[in-house]
Amino acid sequence: MKIAVFSDIHGNKEALEAVISSIKKKKVDRTICLGDTIAIGPDSNDCLNIIRKNKIRMTIGNHEKYFLKGIPYSETDRPEEYNHQKWVKTTISAKNKKYLENCPYGIKLTEAGKEFLFIHYKMEYDRFKNEVRKPNDPSKTKEFENKIKELFRESQFAIFGHDHHEYQVDKENSFYLNVGSSGCTEDDNTHYYILNINDKDISSERINEKYNRNKFLERMKQIDYPAKEFIKKTFYGIGKSIIKNK
Repeated sequence: MKIAVFSDIHGNKEALEAVISSIKKKKVDRTICLGDTIAIGPDSNDCLNIIRKNKIRMTIGNHEKYFLKGIPYSETDRPEEYNHQKWVKTTISAKNKKYLENCPYGIKLTEAGKEFLFIHYKMEYDRFKNEVRKPNDPSKTKEFENKIKELFRESQFAIFGHDHHEYQVDKENSFYLNVGSSGCTEDDNTHYYILNINDKDISSERINEKYNRNKFLERMKQIDYPAKEFIKKTFYGIGKSIIKNK
């Protein structure tokens, strides 16, 4: 069984098109999108159209949850984020809203006698107070692995996204894979993963692809939307200062 998985496209239509075009050339049995298809980038509605057109199964991410259930912070607390989410709501069609209302928070599949959970993240928490980040300090690896297992204690095999950081924990009859963000990139590279599942083992393969970043950046220039300057720097590395070692 081969399953293609990607997450956190965030309105980057050009990256999504490159990912799907690549997946179609692979002999995969399923394709799953782990949510956060909308917001941050300029083309949330177009990205949802592409997901629907290609009949890709998709889970709800926190940004879809904000769209459907309400923004979890006030205009006073986070004015730029609040106004950005309000703007996102105005861009999504009624047909895509209905589509999102029918998307699950998680997808469970049983393959080779193992139950896999495909989920954006632990969605009980609007602000994800239980986020687990991979440490830079190797001495804390064991602690990190234990936190991941506790976070997904309901399942020994979980594939997720959300924090835009990729990592894999494959140990003691368990498998946890964070596929990162395919849409928030600082260059013209995007990616997705292919899971290879059989009776003997589970493995993952990262597939790298180029996308038309210039077209994406031109699209950002064309649209004036809330928090765009912050987004350009934070999520796409535009205008980020680079400190060189002397």
